[in-house]
Amino acid sequence: MPDGLLVPLIGAVLVAVVMVPYVLRMRRHEREGWQAALDAKAQGLDEPVTLHPVVSPEQCIGTGNCVSVCPEGDVLILRDGQARTIAPGRCIGHGLCERSCPVEAIQLVFGSERRGVDLPRIKQNFETNVPGLYIVGELGGMGLIRNAFEQGRQCIEGIVAERARRANGKALDLVVVGCGPAGLSASLHAQARGLRFRTFERDDIGGSVRHFPRKKLVMTTPVSLPGYGKLDASEIGKEALIGVWRDIVRRSGLEVATGEGVEQITRTGAGFVVRTGKGAYETHSGSGSGGLRVVAW
Repeated sequence: MPDGLLVPLIGAVLVAVVMVPYVLRMRRHEREGWQAALDAKAQGLDEPVTLHPVVSPEQCIGTGNCVSVCPEGDVLILRDGQARTIAPGRCIGHGLCERSCPVEAIQLVFGSERRGVDLPRIKQNFETNVPGLYIVGELGGMGLIRNAFEQGRQCIEGIVAERARRANGKALDLVVVGCGPAGLSASLHAQARGLRFRTFERDDIGGSVRHFPRKKLVMTTPVSLPGYGKLDASEIGKEALIGVWRDIVRRSGLEVATGEGVEQITRTGAGFVVRTGKGAYETHSGSGSGGLRVVAW
């Protein structure tokens, strides 16, 4: 063989050794993806219930990183050399896919074309553009229950730190709107820190979890809650989790005004007045960021 052909031949063999397994693997993933897409549609998981990834076809280069890092399985697939979202209903909003994309082709969004939601602007401490009004949990765009618990804790800890610089009064320190995961966490931590607060839930214990698909697994990592202890179920369905919610409320002695929704929040010179269908609740007076903190989602 002429020496001039040897180098190109070796190069071609090396390319084939590397590329052929890759191409075969991608084709296998695409075949599996088609079946996964059909399964997701049959199970009603093709419509999002919370945060979920949206892939930009103009930016996606088909590395497959987003598919391989997702611990929920089959939220994303590779099809025609690009990532596609097929089961947004399985997504729990941890954002691993978004962070793994080398070209930033993935965004986590809340809502869809048929179920759109506008997310509020929130500061790092969960305060909105209205001083004293904080938003944590799913209304803020965070659907992962473990993160909602953590947001509730962090929000209360921040409020406690500021409350130490305020004068005492007879009004409430805090109003918690909703008893979903973030609301339950905020209420338990507020109770543990000795805050004067009320928790209102328009429906019943569980809040937004009640609107998840039936038997959807909604928690994947354990959390510790004051007054209750460690909730260490690695996987738990919606119905079982609502039962745990009730047990947490009972064992902790937490008071939740169920069937009492907040209808109006009015800013006053001293703080807020929170009105429900059954009464009005005056807020704590103070300076700086404005009296009582209203935590809502």
